[in-house]
Amino acid sequence: MPILSITCEDLTYIPMYIDKGIDDIALALENSAFSALHAFSLEDIKKGISMIQEKGCSATIIMNALFMEDEIEQKKKELEEVISYGADYVVLSDFGLFQYAKQNHFLDKVIYDPITLMTSTPEAKALMDLGVGYVCISSVLTKEEIEAISKEVLSSMVIHGYLLMSISKRPLLQEYAKDKGISLEKDKTYYIQEEKRDGLMPTIEKDRGMMIYSDAVLMSFQELNDFIKAGLKRLEIQTQFLDLDTILHTIDAYQDILSGLDPKEVEERYKKENQRYTYFDGYYGEKTIK
Repeated sequence: MPILSITCEDLTYIPMYIDKGIDDIALALENSAFSALHAFSLEDIKKGISMIQEKGCSATIIMNALFMEDEIEQKKKELEEVISYGADYVVLSDFGLFQYAKQNHFLDKVIYDPITLMTSTPEAKALMDLGVGYVCISSVLTKEEIEAISKEVLSSMVIHGYLLMSISKRPLLQEYAKDKGISLEKDKTYYIQEEKRDGLMPTIEKDRGMMIYSDAVLMSFQELNDFIKAGLKRLEIQTQFLDLDTILHTIDAYQDILSGLDPKEVEERYKKENQRYTYFDGYYGEKTIK
């Protein structure tokens, strides 16, 4: 059976998500994730893991940033601490932490996530051969490419939510504000628009840098059954920039499809009930990113 995972930005949401049948809940660790998600302190991570696991759900901690040389020893300690709290999985992309997990025999708890860069079946297989728990497939591949990788490895993928499209460790928003003589708040969401596109792309600057997201919410309702048939194991709903009602409707929609309801009907109902957002089916039918 596939694992339905969801990111969480408020510990009070945990019981609601689990009541709706979520199998795995992911929390971002502060100053450790390339993500617009609310990030938790180590103390709150410990509390969150306990809350999640006492309900019979698995807990995943997101530490998928890349770290500087002078940071890596501290991040190794934090990773060790998260593991000691009982985290079922930790999402990593930094090979310094990856190697540390291998040396300390918990690579099977690692979900390797290079954001958009996992596009090769041989690379994914090589990581699985090392003993990694899951490999995150890029969500900007075609449907056929995703299925091909899923057939070969234990894979995870974002199936719903705003997609992270660009990351810069430079504080570009602050530099822009300085150049324009305006004031911008850190950790606040702003929107940018490309000259040749109509959509507004959420952008935010946090401790790890500036991040730009897709101008629409990825949905995978009609592709879900084919992905599962191909072997995609961990299905992740990303919740940044989404309101709670929409998040709960999203869980229900995917659960309905997993229960056998017609994906087209589920999608039509979902879009009608959640008109606040713009949706797209990613790049599943595109040979190159638009």
